[in-house]
Amino acid sequence: AIVAMLAKAVGCFGAAKLARFGKKDSLRIGVGMMARGEVALIVATKGVEGGVLSSEFFIAVIALIIMSSVLTPVFYRMTP
Repeated sequence: AIVAMLAKAVGCFGAAKLARFGKKDSLRIGVGMMARGEVALIVATKGVEGGVLSSEFFIAVIALIIMSSVLTPVFYRMTP
């Protein structure tokens, strides 16, 4: 879960830098985009319904959604 959130934050930070945002703003964009939610939930639900994904994977997706929803605002407040 931490790797997924970190990968999204780093990717969004890099995209913001490519768009010529400053380092501080790019960091805020990266952290702000770290949350995962409705799309992951929809895809995982469809995967379980279609028999492609196991219930263990679905539980991991739910844990990721909860963790990212709780941690994103905390990390955002910590950005300079």
